[in-house]
Amino acid sequence: MLALIRRYQYGLMLVVAILVIIAFAFLYNPPVQQTVDTSPYMKIGDKTLTIGEKEKLDQSQGILYAMQKYQYAFAISSLAQKFASQTPGERNTDDFVINTLLLRDEAKKLGVSVSDWEINEEIKKQRTFETDGEFDSTKWKNVLANLQRQGLNEEFVRETLADAIRYDKLKALVAPAVAASPRGVKERYEDQQSKIFSSIVTFKQADHAEGIEIADNEIQAYYDENKDGFQSQPKRAIKYVFFKKPTAADFTPDTTIDGEEPPDATAELEAKTEEYAKAVYAFDTAFADTSEEAIPLETLVTDAQYVDFINGGIKSTEPFSQSSPPAEMMAKRQLVSGVFSTISSTDIGTPVDTPEGYYFFRITERKESAQQELDEVKDDIANTLTAEKKANAASTAAAEAKETIDALLASGKTFAEAAEEAGATATEIKMFTSGQNPIGVADGGVIKQTIASLANGEVSDPTDTPTGALLVYLESRELPLDPENEEATNATIATALQDVEQSSIFQNWFRNIKDKADPSLL
Repeated sequence: MLALIRRYQYGLMLVVAILVIIAFAFLYNPPVQQTVDTSPYMKIGDKTLTIGEKEKLDQSQGILYAMQKYQYAFAISSLAQKFASQTPGERNTDDFVINTLLLRDEAKKLGVSVSDWEINEEIKKQRTFETDGEFDSTKWKNVLANLQRQGLNEEFVRETLADAIRYDKLKALVAPAVAASPRGVKERYEDQQSKIFSSIVTFKQADHAEGIEIADNEIQAYYDENKDGFQSQPKRAIKYVFFKKPTAADFTPDTTIDGEEPPDATAELEAKTEEYAKAVYAFDTAFADTSEEAIPLETLVTDAQYVDFINGGIKSTEPFSQSSPPAEMMAKRQLVSGVFSTISSTDIGTPVDTPEGYYFFRITERKESAQQELDEVKDDIANTLTAEKKANAASTAAAEAKETIDALLASGKTFAEAAEEAGATATEIKMFTSGQNPIGVADGGVIKQTIASLANGEVSDPTDTPTGALLVYLESRELPLDPENEEATNATIATALQDVEQSSIFQNWFRNIKDKADPSLL
């Protein structure tokens, strides 16, 4: 099983991350105590961290999530980050562990301590230990009793909470709160609270498609200029087998008598899961065998040890590209990604672990990327050139309309009147603030960004959009949005700006400490 664990370590790490977040399961149903691994894991300065010590600190992070101290757990994990996971959906806890140890050392050097009274007060604040909004000592004792089963005592929990208190004290010491500048608060207030009244005129590409033609010599010129970019996509054909993971639903009857609880399938599920793990390991070993004595794949999948888990038998595909997999594989992106990342000379891919089960695959045909001839891409080029001409026509129409509208506005016309005389239609946008996108209109983000640089009564230059071009007119910005709460709003803004500045100073301070420690995996 050790070989299996090592081979599928990334999938297993994802499972571990999920279990950490399911906090109450961690606190009230802790795992069976494991033997502490004293193998070296990481070098931090002149200290060596063992795998066992690292795993224990990982459990500390689980306790933080359980106690809903998400903000602190996230802050420590992202502080001067060096070991972020490169795999989507996978978490790396190395930074959390390193940062926790370094902050403990720095607090000791700077004389920052945490009293028992402070820890007690922090424990009483945790919702995990509350009943009807009040601290419940029974819940606290139950948690401690369960944690003791895995070697985590009250001292461990208290030290975890002390880390959070220590962090706040260090932050206040290293980066004392500095009042936000009045100018910065004023600018942020105006940005968030200004009421914006505006209108737009749209010029759609589709309205400028008439008469556009693409000549053969244009297509040839575009192809010659961009020839290196016209490459066919690599394709792969595979045979694959899917091992479905057992779930509780497999042991729960479809119907039950009214009022009757469904039977507890925990024991059956655990037994089946163990059988499944053994089958996966055995199948992987046989599947990867390319010797003359290897069992044929067709025979292998019918073995009694595997038939209960293999869903659908062997499946085959025609050659497909990564961007256009077969319909039956559209929802199997992890498998598709695994196929195109396989460089094995035997064309046997690494098993793909998904929440539903394992995929085992062999590549049966490869078609590599190759230069495409003009005839293969002629239609695509024609479509590209047509789209470019329509976009240019829409932008030109917008520029011509702007000249007319600007002149009419100067003569006293309203924007709506000026747009109409220019042969266009103005659309009034519902009032919004610059802290949000306008609603009820396409390209809201583009409109908001364009308005940011306009003065009252000004029309923007043509702004390109995916479907054409826009002219944006800013009628006015008005303050305040909520005059009754101006003082409270400014106070909130000042606090937010202060926190940003304080966090930046603290980050820079800690980054120097971490760089000097030069943490590295062993």
